[in-house]
Amino acid sequence: MSTFPESVSDRFAKPLAAAQAAASRGSRIVGYIGDDIPVELILAANALPVRLEPRVGATPLADRYLESSFGPTYRSYLEQWLRGDLDFIHAVIFPRSNDTAQRLYYYVCELQRRGVCAGPRALIYDLARIGRETSHLHTVEATQQLADELGTASNELDAAIQRVRQRLSFAQTLAGLRTSASAIAGSDALQIWRALQLDWTEPFDATVREWIASAQTRTYARRLLFVGSIPPDERFHVASEAANSNIVDEIFEGSMSQSVARWDESAPTMESIANAYRTARPVAPLLLDTPTLLVDRVRTVGAHGVILWLIEEDEGIVWEVPRQLEQLQRAQIPVLALTRQRWDADAATVAHITRFATELSTST
Repeated sequence: MSTFPESVSDRFAKPLAAAQAAASRGSRIVGYIGDDIPVELILAANALPVRLEPRVGATPLADRYLESSFGPTYRSYLEQWLRGDLDFIHAVIFPRSNDTAQRLYYYVCELQRRGVCAGPRALIYDLARIGRETSHLHTVEATQQLADELGTASNELDAAIQRVRQRLSFAQTLAGLRTSASAIAGSDALQIWRALQLDWTEPFDATVREWIASAQTRTYARRLLFVGSIPPDERFHVASEAANSNIVDEIFEGSMSQSVARWDESAPTMESIANAYRTARPVAPLLLDTPTLLVDRVRTVGAHGVILWLIEEDEGIVWEVPRQLEQLQRAQIPVLALTRQRWDADAATVAHITRFATELSTST
C-alpha cells in the first residue's frame, strides 16, 4: 500500500472536506449522484462539482422515511441530508435515469416542502435513453434546462470540457499503470479515482500528478477483474493484494471505466453533451447488451480471474449475471461469485476473496 500525501488521505477520512473548504472561500458547490450527471455543465457554471459518497454505517434518520427497497447507498445520501452535512452545498443533481435516485429526489423534495429538512436545492436531470428521436430531443432539452438552472455559461463550455478531459487523462494513466508488468496497486488506483470525484480543484490535480510520478509499483502473480455492486471502499483490493494478486479493472457504477465512457465523447455543445450521456450504458444494460462483456474485458486487461460481488439490494445487475457466468465458464476463467452480500462487506467476505486470490495465484 502506498503512503498517500495528507491531501489525498483526507479525501477518504473526510470526503466533503475539500468542498466545504472551497465553500468557505466563497465557491459555489454543486453535488451530484451517480455517473449520469454532466459535470461539464457544473464546471461551466463556475461551480465546483462534488460527487456524493455513501458512508458505511447506520442510517437512523433516513430509516424513518425510506422503505426497505432503498439500498444502503441511497439511505446514506438521505442520512447525510437530514443530518445537515450537505447544508453548505448549493444544489444536488439527481439522475432520472436511475429509478432509486429518482424516487429519492421526490422524497427529498417532499421532506423539504414539509419542513423536515433544509439542505441544498434538489435538481433532477431528465436523461432519456429510449432509442427514438423523441428521446434524443427530450434529452437535449433536459440538458439545456439543467444548464439554465445551474447558470451554465455557453462560452465556458469549452474550458469545462478541457477540464473533464484532464480527469480523463488521469484515468487513462492509472489504467496503464495498473496493467503494466510492474503495476501500482489496484487499491491505490481506486482511492485516487474516488478522491478525484471529491476534489475538482487544480491544486489537487497537481497533487495527483506528483503521486503518479513517484507511485510505488510491484510485480503481481495474477490479475483480477472486479464486477458488480459499488464496493464500500478498497478492502477487496487490499485482500487480493495480500495474496499477490492485483485487481486491474472494475465494472461498477462510478468505476473509472464507466465514467470514462461518458467523458470520452463530450464536445462543447448542449447536443453533444446530451448525446454523450444518453448513449452511455449503465452496468446492467451493458451486461444485457453484451453477453461476452466479462470474457472480453478479462482478455483485454489480461486478468486471470473474476470477482463478482453483488449486494442484496442490487436487483438491476443480478438478472444479467447467469449469462455472463456461463460465458466465463465456457472460457474456463475462474470466478468467485459472491451474491446477496451485505453492503458493509464483513470479514468472512474479505477472507473469501483472499482465499480465491491465493488459490488462483498458485494454480498452473
